[in-house]
Amino acid sequence: MTNDITSIQQVLELLKAGINPSTCNLALRKDKTDVWRADMLPSITAMDDFPRRSYEDQETYIRKMSLAPAWTTCALLESIPDDMKLTITMTRGGYDMSEHHDTYEEAYMSDAYFAIFEYEDDERDFYIERTFGGDSYIEAATNMVIAYLTELKSQIG
Repeated sequence: MTNDITSIQQVLELLKAGINPSTCNLALRKDKTDVWRADMLPSITAMDDFPRRSYEDQETYIRKMSLAPAWTTCALLESIPDDMKLTITMTRGGYDMSEHHDTYEEAYMSDAYFAIFEYEDDERDFYIERTFGGDSYIEAATNMVIAYLTELKSQIG
């Protein structure tokens, strides 16, 4: 599986956080060797039966049918509604200032991926900036979407 498609673990985390399954653009299927592989959506009707309300029902469906929704990085980013007050930036490489470094160069991580979520509402004098890291773009985007669904969405109203 490539780094641009959610893994089955990421899919389960996203569903548990409350992502709308209809925003998926791929499917994961478990093959005869018990390996999950990405596939184009088999047909529009294949995901029509996928449960929408209960995470427990979704998890049961995935286990029984060996079929799960999946997202590319782009589809994950598009699952967050457009808003002129919202900016999302994806980068490769950046600075980890959580550790004490003597120089900026020591803090630079060239092999890390980041999703930066910024929301600014001047009328409410409200600003949020959060950075989510990962070993790939899909991991950083997954972490950001989970945080959006579980906390940021309610904060921005």
